[in-house]
Amino acid sequence: MQSWVSLSTMIVAFAALVITANTTPASDTVVLDEPTDMWSSIGKLMVLFLPPFILSLFKHSSVKIIAAIYQVFIILVFLGVILLGIIFSNGFHLSLSSGGFWISALGVIGMIGSMVSIISTVRELKRNSVIH
Repeated sequence: MQSWVSLSTMIVAFAALVITANTTPASDTVVLDEPTDMWSSIGKLMVLFLPPFILSLFKHSSVKIIAAIYQVFIILVFLGVILLGIIFSNGFHLSLSSGGFWISALGVIGMIGSMVSIISTVRELKRNSVIH
């Protein structure tokens, strides 16, 4: 189950990147018109999200503990995405038509997905009696 959750959080991160690139008002951020910056951002996302996905494929308990700790950092990244969405929407007034709302919504979904991944990892570790 953890591999599917890790993969889904990666997909949510890519969706947040595309929405951010599509709705940013400033020219100094990632935009769809500049493919080199977009590919650079996609590469950074791959570097961030591939390790927990690969680690979730292994069954050893120490690898699962490392994956759970790594997921905590991904939760922090999604908290940043939520704040980014609030900043894009000019404060705390989030409307459905603004890109900031959808960025924040994807941040919440990604954070929940990462939390589910951590919880399922810890439950599996408890079931295998590694954690008492």
